[in-house]
Amino acid sequence: MKPPVQLLTLLAALASMFATSTLIAGWTRTNGPYGGEISCTATDPSGTVLFAGTGVGLYRSTDSGVHWNSVGTETFTDDPWIEALAVSDSLVVAGTSRGGVYLSSDRGTTWRNAGTPYSQTFTTSVAISGSDLYAGNPFGVFRTSDMGKTWTQTYSGQIAGLFVDGTRLFSVSSQVTSGVVQVSTDRGDSWSGSFSWVPVQTLGRAGSSVVAGTQGFGIYRSTDHGATWSMVAPPESYYTITAFTQTSEAAYAGVAGAPRVYRSTDGGLHWSKYDSVNSVPSISCLAAIGSRIFAGTDRGLYASTDAGANWFHSDDGMQPAIINAFAVSGRNVLAGTWGVFLSTDAGLTWKAFERGMTDGYVSALAIRDTLFYAAASNGVFRSSLNAPQWTSCNTGPEGSMYPQAVCTLGSEVFVGGPPGGVYRSTDGGITWAREMSGVTDGYIDCLLADGTKLWAGTPSGVFASIDSGATWTPDGNAWGSAYALALAATESRIYAGTPWGLFWSNKDVVTWNPVDSPFGAIAVTALGVTAEQLFAATTGGFYASTGVATHWIASNDGLSSVWGNGLPEILTLAVTDSSVIISVNGDIGGGVFLQPRSQIVTAIGGTQAPAPTAFQLAQNFPNPFNPATTIAYDVPRQAFVNLTVYDMLGRAVAILVNEMRQPGHYEVRFDAGRLASGMYLYRLQANDYVATKRALVVK
Repeated sequence: MKPPVQLLTLLAALASMFATSTLIAGWTRTNGPYGGEISCTATDPSGTVLFAGTGVGLYRSTDSGVHWNSVGTETFTDDPWIEALAVSDSLVVAGTSRGGVYLSSDRGTTWRNAGTPYSQTFTTSVAISGSDLYAGNPFGVFRTSDMGKTWTQTYSGQIAGLFVDGTRLFSVSSQVTSGVVQVSTDRGDSWSGSFSWVPVQTLGRAGSSVVAGTQGFGIYRSTDHGATWSMVAPPESYYTITAFTQTSEAAYAGVAGAPRVYRSTDGGLHWSKYDSVNSVPSISCLAAIGSRIFAGTDRGLYASTDAGANWFHSDDGMQPAIINAFAVSGRNVLAGTWGVFLSTDAGLTWKAFERGMTDGYVSALAIRDTLFYAAASNGVFRSSLNAPQWTSCNTGPEGSMYPQAVCTLGSEVFVGGPPGGVYRSTDGGITWAREMSGVTDGYIDCLLADGTKLWAGTPSGVFASIDSGATWTPDGNAWGSAYALALAATESRIYAGTPWGLFWSNKDVVTWNPVDSPFGAIAVTALGVTAEQLFAATTGGFYASTGVATHWIASNDGLSSVWGNGLPEILTLAVTDSSVIISVNGDIGGGVFLQPRSQIVTAIGGTQAPAPTAFQLAQNFPNPFNPATTIAYDVPRQAFVNLTVYDMLGRAVAILVNEMRQPGHYEVRFDAGRLASGMYLYRLQANDYVATKRALVVK
């Protein structure tokens, strides 16, 4: 339910009263955490240069993945999502999400545009065979023999992958009737079916054999260049084999949906399963340099030096991870995303802290002394600074529960989330008891412990407990049936961040009131307090206030806007003894930023979000999601807008918008309730603007 019209009118009027603020100093990006999605990898034939394609451009490493640098920044500015890579002795080829193909003849230092084989679609794969270059997309296979000056379509169909075996060119298609795998021996002029009875995901090499990874049907092998195939690794729980690579000792197969790789030492005839000790996420691509193998995932790039038994982050300098939660104790700061990162220097530098953390999306973190707690999509976990290994703490909370919040009160630990509500542990998370007496809504979105009192935010309002959760009393709300996204307390007040702005109440007599703020009725995603200041993270920037939240400034210098309106989207924040740390949303400008508290000065003022000045497509939120998410976009001038969702084979699964739009900011709900788990693409086209982003359904 939306808030009353009178409330929105009041907040809009208050927002218009504020003038522009100034700030003495801005934000500085921290050294990590890194871990954005890796879409493709490739190595040069000499085994000295490694490339990784991401949603924000292309990265290159010349020291076996230890350090990375962005390359082709100016070239890929308008087309940054690198979908496919191919490397030869003299050429690097990159295919992008807007269908473009780019070439480099100096190992990725400089690039030139080789054209668009088929406009208005994305490139799924590229390949090099002699003097010919090939590009695959949802409309077919395209060939150029003149370095991109002209392109010729040689095959019509939905192409998911290309593979070169000597003079033979293989294509992977989703059209089963004509053969999932097609092979050509005449540069693509003619094709014949090679593999048609199971859905193939990828092709690779194991020794001199060609191997095929399937969607739930195991691994197949051909020793006669694709003429015949035999199953060499049986299917396992319908997992998809997504990628192959090989070293001089073995061939490896990557798996989606399970923390493992398969390994073969006899040319692909037999495969052994290697489960990861520290749970590498679902693998989308593989590469190898020497005996070191690399796995691209939606959480970053991982490397293994022991045949896939153990993995570690190998993405220093690449795109930042998008952080959902922080927790602070002294100079120790935890950051939650897909897994956990730890900083021991108050947020300046970060390292992965996820050993034992299974493939879970971390929504909240808490620290008590040297014990760490994480609320993740797959349960509650506990670790320690002295013993960096996460262990499951799920004895008690319902198996269907999706933990959204965690906090500590003295020696007790509390966790909350739908549908079970609030649980309490008195033994450090080993066992749990449900504590919901008086709480009428089990959809707990945030928890706050202050002194001896607890608060829980729900769509039905805020509930409070003064007896460690044994009983709860309603503290109400003033923002309708919307979540309290964040709670914070000062000595005399409690604050609630909501989708409709910031509200406050005295602790002793609970009456909620809207806070007079420059950001008005926009979502407040996180709050932080000190003895002197109140900090608010919002979908329209970061704000700081003194006293009782009556004097505010906007503090957004050094931050990038997701919407093109100059206002960044802040996902969460943390306050240390010396600084404020924030997580900024965004494929390119996002990441973790830090600013000394001494530099955040307050003065009366603020800013109101201007009208859109450019077309923009935002990352869906939440992401990952189940079953629904929200996609937002900006329209600066009247345009016919089409917003369509595709699966990874290029098939349209939902048309969300297909009509004329006036200038403004828009949001649309995408319900994937009938779709399978996995990655999907959503594409916005408005006039000549085209943008594509990825959304992950996790069920």
